[in-house]
This record gives sequence, structure tokens and C-alpha cells, in this order.
Amino acid sequence: MKEFWDQRFAASKYKYGKKPNNFFYRYLRSLSPGKILLPGEGEGRNAVFAARNRWEVTAVDFSIKGKEKAERLATENQVELTYIHKDILDYEYPEHEFDAVSLIFVHLSPDQTASLYKKIYQTLRPGGIFFSQLYSKDQLRYGTGGPKNEAMLYSIAELENYLQDFHIKKLKKHERLINEGDMHFGHSSVIDFAAKKT
Repeated sequence: MKEFWDQRFAASKYKYGKKPNNFFYRYLRSLSPGKILLPGEGEGRNAVFAARNRWEVTAVDFSIKGKEKAERLATENQVELTYIHKDILDYEYPEHEFDAVSLIFVHLSPDQTASLYKKIYQTLRPGGIFFSQLYSKDQLRYGTGGPKNEAMLYSIAELENYLQDFHIKKLKKHERLINEGDMHFGHSSVIDFAAKKT
């Protein structure tokens, strides 16, 4: 899988664009800056936006090509971020370290998702926010991005189960037109959520 993402990110063009994800953009601006963790950050578009808005950013991804492009984008924007080259499932999530964690289109198997969300709960400080945009299972009918394996797509019920340790502030499935580079383009079915560690 790492080789797949390295190959995808090897091109000079940013496959998901340089602008932040729309939900990430809107939700981050509602929060006071602090320390944010971005697992599965890829080419760095959301990390750079957060850094430009005074967040202290740590990004994690197993693609060295993604890391290189994220660091170039940070240099272009004259911001600093910490980018750790590691599989997000193997990263040692420090306890009570971050004010926010965000996953943008990070799709895993059910077992991996359950494990990761528990680690995210652990790494958030009390009152910290976990927010995400993901493709729903209905995305298979559109083919405009995301996995082709239904097990790696999400439903509201599944996310309620994964987030049972959190206080859910927002959990909404909706359809929207996505225009994020070559790989996410067109009418899509997504789920947005925000959850608080109490």
C-alpha cells in the first residue's frame, strides 16, 4: 500500500490540490489555534492551511513522496510543520498531547478504524476535538473518489459505534460537489463529523 501512495504522489502535480478540504477549512476556522495532529496527511494541503492559521501542526503519513511534497508546500507558504514519515497505525500516539485531530478521507478496514479512533481519543487533551470528512457507502454509485471496497466506506451507524467514547457534536451524511485535484472530483456522498473528548 505504501508503494501505491508513493507512486501516486511521485508526480510534481498535487493529486488532491493545494487548497484545504472544504470541511477542514470551515471547521478549523471555528476553533482556537493550538496543537493539531493530522494522520494520513499525504501531500500536506490541510497541514499547511492549519499552519498558516497559527496552529502547531504534526502530520503523519507513510508516503515519503507525500512528505516531500508537503514540505515543499510548507516552504512555498513560509510556514513550519512537523511531518513524521510513519504508518498511522504504527505511530505512537502520545497521551493528552493535542487539542485537535483531523482525518480527511482516511479510509481503513473496520478493525483498523476502531483501533485508530481509540488512539485518537488517547492522544487528545480533555475537551479536544476530533473532526473528519469521509466517503459514505453510497459513494460507490458515483465513482468520483475513495475506495471501491464498501467495507472501507462508512455509515452513520458505524461511526456512532467508533465514536462511542466521545461526545458527538456533529454527524451528518450529505451529498456535495467535490473539486479537490484530479482524484476527488464530482458529485459525492460524504459524512462529516466532529466529536469532543470529555
